[in-house]
Amino acid sequence: MKQQYLGDWREGLSAAQCRPLIQHYGRQSSAYFNLQSDVRRFGDPRLGFVAYAPVSTLFGRVNIVFANPVCAPSIQPLLLGQCLEQVPGQFLFSGIDDNVTGDLRSLGFTINAMGTEFRVRIPEFDTVGRDKKQLRHAGNLGRRCQLRVLEQQAREVDTEQMEHISRRWRQHKRVRNHELRLLTRPPVFSDEWGVRRFYAYDRSDRLLGYVFFDPFFENGEVVGYTANILRQDMEQSPSGLLDFIILEAMECFHREGIEYLSLGISPLHNIEAIPATIR
Repeated sequence: MKQQYLGDWREGLSAAQCRPLIQHYGRQSSAYFNLQSDVRRFGDPRLGFVAYAPVSTLFGRVNIVFANPVCAPSIQPLLLGQCLEQVPGQFLFSGIDDNVTGDLRSLGFTINAMGTEFRVRIPEFDTVGRDKKQLRHAGNLGRRCQLRVLEQQAREVDTEQMEHISRRWRQHKRVRNHELRLLTRPPVFSDEWGVRRFYAYDRSDRLLGYVFFDPFFENGEVVGYTANILRQDMEQSPSGLLDFIILEAMECFHREGIEYLSLGISPLHNIEAIPATIR
């Protein structure tokens, strides 16, 4: 009888080892966040992995898991159990969905809602109706302000311009001194596997803003993109520029047969009570 493969579980999986797993099992819109350069990954390159960031606290080491495990559903309980057993420290899971909470409950975890992901089904999307008046206004920016949006590789765009816009953009945000990470992904200004980049220019070819889209997958195929990095020149660009870029990108994705666009998680939106009983 052929012996069942039980896994070669270990810490330290590389991003290169994890890319094929994301391409096959990365159904969550934030699956690409697992490739951040400064996180650790536990798992088996043949079966799946969990990405986490260890943090030192007054109570000892806490491993923050910020997305679903990347694996087949049948492997997930085993992967979670091995991770909790072999990786030192306590665990805090965030950014996970209902596909994971049941397994965590069975392992003794308490689950709380933290927000809602906004996901659009591209073939059904339109800008008709009073509640989408602002989107229609943004969609006309190209004609009204003589703007154009181009999909380009990072190497085709001036890195210094991109970084300048990003720095100035952060000055208008509550977190000014560093980029957010884990539940989102910091910008990378070089070309990356699978990432789509759309840039807006005025009539003098001045860069005004950009949106970077991370892919998510099902059975090896891209089924959607997450609008992860959104930046604009706050002094020079017109209101609605980022919506304009996203709408132009959606037109491109629609032509390609891409099904979903995710706008990410809105913390604390639509919070509901979750039964505390273990099922």
